[in-house]
Amino acid sequence: MRIIPLDETHIRPGYRSWKRAVAVALIALALGACAPPPLVWNKTGMSQDEFARDRYQCVKESATSWSGGGMGTMGLIMMAAAKGEADRQAARLYRLCMEAHGYQASAAPAPAPPAP
Repeated sequence: MRIIPLDETHIRPGYRSWKRAVAVALIALALGACAPPPLVWNKTGMSQDEFARDRYQCVKESATSWSGGGMGTMGLIMMAAAKGEADRQAARLYRLCMEAHGYQASAAPAPAPPAP
């Protein structure tokens, strides 16, 4: 009698797609937990038009591109890591640009509790 080993796809159909979905969900959750707190940008004597113009310029200047890839779960992990690094780099560039325009960042105030 000859025994032929079966791989996991023969034993449990759909196992790999379930595993991939869990990996993607965990990566998204981890990246969401790393989000920095929101900032408020202040500058003495600034008008709303000036802020909008400066903000637009800094958003354009901080745009970054990213790429990553591969096959399977490892490819998803590589893409998520590349996207996360690009987002962190863009946030640093935006902050530096706003500071170069004379703005100071402060933590956004906590939202007021709803009125009873």
